[in-house]
Amino acid sequence: MANIERLFIRVSPELKKELQSSADRENLSISEYVRKSIEKSIYGLSHEQQIQFALPQNTLINELLADPKLKPESKKIITERMRNYVGY
Repeated sequence: MANIERLFIRVSPELKKELQSSADRENLSISEYVRKSIEKSIYGLSHEQQIQFALPQNTLINELLADPKLKPESKKIITERMRNYVGY
């Protein structure tokens, strides 16, 4: 394993509570959550992580577009907004 160095930071009690809450949601320690957040910020998400992140949104959009009760005008708006969102 590569050498590991400590990084000491000070945060407000409010920020620490928010960090703890976020870490708890992902079943991580605060340290692990902060480390992963920093890595995401520096290195970005892997392709696999991007796919996993987008899957629920894609499922929702596909279900909406396949819904026969949704008017064609609404489907057109959804499609246009998604194209703008992804830069298509």
